[in-house]
Amino acid sequence: MRTRFFLLVCCLFALMTVGCHAASNAAIVIPDNATPVEQSAARELADGLLHISGQTVPVVTESDARSRHKGAFLFQVGATKAAVKLHKADWSDDEILIRPVKGGMVLTGHPTRGPIYAVITLLEDGYGVRWWTSKESDYPSREILPVPEMDLSYAPPLKYREASCLDAYDADFRLRLKGNFASRIRWCTEQIGYIPAEKGGCHRLLFFEGRKSAFHSFFEILPPKEHFESHPEWYSLINGKREPRQLCLTNAEMEKAFIQETLRLLREHPEVDFLSVSQNDWRDPCTCDACKAVEEQTGGVHSGPVLQFVNRVAEAVEKEFPHVTVETFAYQYTRPAPKNVKPRHNVLIRLCDIECPFSIPFESSDLPVAKSFKKDLADWAALAPGQVFIWDYVTNFRSYQLPHPNLLSYGPNMQYFAKNGAVGVFEQGNTCARVGDLDPLRLWLLSHLLWDPYADDKALIDEFIRGYYGEAAAPHIQRYISLIHEPVIAGNIPVRCYHRDGEGWILPATMVAAAQAMDAAAQAAARAGEPYATRVRKETLSPRQLLLFHWAACREYCMAQKIPWTWGDTVAEATQKWADDCQAFGVVTPRECTAEQAPARMEERVTFLKGNDAAK
Repeated sequence: MRTRFFLLVCCLFALMTVGCHAASNAAIVIPDNATPVEQSAARELADGLLHISGQTVPVVTESDARSRHKGAFLFQVGATKAAVKLHKADWSDDEILIRPVKGGMVLTGHPTRGPIYAVITLLEDGYGVRWWTSKESDYPSREILPVPEMDLSYAPPLKYREASCLDAYDADFRLRLKGNFASRIRWCTEQIGYIPAEKGGCHRLLFFEGRKSAFHSFFEILPPKEHFESHPEWYSLINGKREPRQLCLTNAEMEKAFIQETLRLLREHPEVDFLSVSQNDWRDPCTCDACKAVEEQTGGVHSGPVLQFVNRVAEAVEKEFPHVTVETFAYQYTRPAPKNVKPRHNVLIRLCDIECPFSIPFESSDLPVAKSFKKDLADWAALAPGQVFIWDYVTNFRSYQLPHPNLLSYGPNMQYFAKNGAVGVFEQGNTCARVGDLDPLRLWLLSHLLWDPYADDKALIDEFIRGYYGEAAAPHIQRYISLIHEPVIAGNIPVRCYHRDGEGWILPATMVAAAQAMDAAAQAAARAGEPYATRVRKETLSPRQLLLFHWAACREYCMAQKIPWTWGDTVAEATQKWADDCQAFGVVTPRECTAEQAPARMEERVTFLKGNDAAK
């Protein structure tokens, strides 16, 4: 598969070798009966070319183009006659086609999103447009438009792609990052935006108001406060007593009520095409004789009763809502795949890797917990080819503004998922705070890897750092990344997605060096001016908070090594400066929480840092 780097090289070479045209001698052509998506794609291209050239490139129909734009360069968007001639077979999901034709080029693809993805690809890989964040972008300035000699037919290996990060809650940005799924999770501080249908839309899960989430739905559909008193037998039998922990998945009366309520909810929400039928976010599955018997019949694992139940719900859903996919979790106690039962064709399995270390790529890890996950992935992929959807964890939920040494695992892990049976990947990142640890880089990198898992991740990282943080700051930020990752790589140290501080994986010497590297980056960016100065200054929050957690040890190291200490005279003073900067940059919380909980979480963190023993 062509890597992004190779494609860029080809395009740059083409820009130097093929003809150019004035923007005034070009037109964007759509079919006479263009779909809303084709019209949106044309507007996206016109907007991009306006930013690049400063001139308006008109959008016209095929009929008008033949009579009014003879001799112009024609960007043909969507299922024009030329495009239909080029592609006879059925399109794969989100497939795009960019191909030169006489007098212009074709930009088309799968009718749902292909035309707009083709336009985004042309602007990004052909013309060098960069959408760094939802509010920050770079458009090259050219009065004369070179014609990129692109010839690309591409279908993304991952059918479902979601980088669940706060900045991707912006619908237009998610579209430009080619994310096609939008999930509302409980732990977020802002409302998610959905890509409108006229821009290709996105897959949407039924949202449950009770938990403020689309997942862990057993009690969203049959809440114990409404049913447990009258129907305790619908819920888990734990140590001989019915408890409202999970559902009793072999109870026929419960199943009938569950299906009735599910169908009612789907009737109320015709906009959704996915439904999560999934265990609550804790353990305690039912241990009644019937549930235990199903477990024994399905390999002695808890996922057996869950999958049988989900299949029966999915069968009922399909009769009325054939377009809806039912998904369930392979999560914690249900992660191992069962035997003697398979997911129905309208069921997806969300396999979750929350127990795993994320500092070491899966493929190269021989740690028992990683080996266990790899076995589960292989088992589910064999049991249900094309029906495994990975839930991956790519941030530190206890402290978003701390260095998190997993960035260099993104590329290898995405390739591993794609090669080993994943049909989709959900990347759960920072959905609560506007600043984390290199969050703009993380979201941009993840999104490009979701579109092309085989892209050169190191080249992408380098491109973003130079383009977004600036050439002057880039070497220092690269050093910061190396310093943060070297300890875990050299020591094969597992770091999960819940670490409070640097204990166990990074030493004071490295903490100080990392803080120095980011300070040097901020100074270089300040000399380069805006927008780089502000962008890099935000990133100093992470190494500074790490120093606050380990204040005494880091100061002692600096004194012993005669290294100047530049981060404040007292921990209270330095913490308050950090908290003030967080507020200035729009950080409402340091850790995973809801919007309502955010102020208390920030206050707790500041209080702890000012007075914790490790910082004295």
